[in-house]
Amino acid sequence: MRAEHTDCSMRQNKTRAGKWLRALLTIVGTVFVSLGIVGIFIPILPTTPFLLLAAACYAKSSQRFYHWLLSNRWFGAYIGNYRQKRGDAAKDKDSDCGIVMVDHRGFGCIRSPVFNG
Repeated sequence: MRAEHTDCSMRQNKTRAGKWLRALLTIVGTVFVSLGIVGIFIPILPTTPFLLLAAACYAKSSQRFYHWLLSNRWFGAYIGNYRQKRGDAAKDKDSDCGIVMVDHRGFGCIRSPVFNG
């Protein structure tokens, strides 16, 4: 009788810990999605690694969020390309290179002695 009581309380503790862990992973996954969104607009912040981390968190915590992320119109392509071992699309690489070149050229002008007088 005593062993049955211990088993029941252990299951309840695991269930309670599981709920907290799923909630924590869902929150962390949402933070990673937010960072991925910021990374779309800021070239220095990578998008794909944050979305992959979010997908891993959602896979362990919420099938609904995981499915939403994979089937999302904007984010699904990042994860789908990675899962199929294709990486970034060529057009994304070209635009990334252009943005970085413009970014560095602008930074070089700001630090140039000509502009600093």
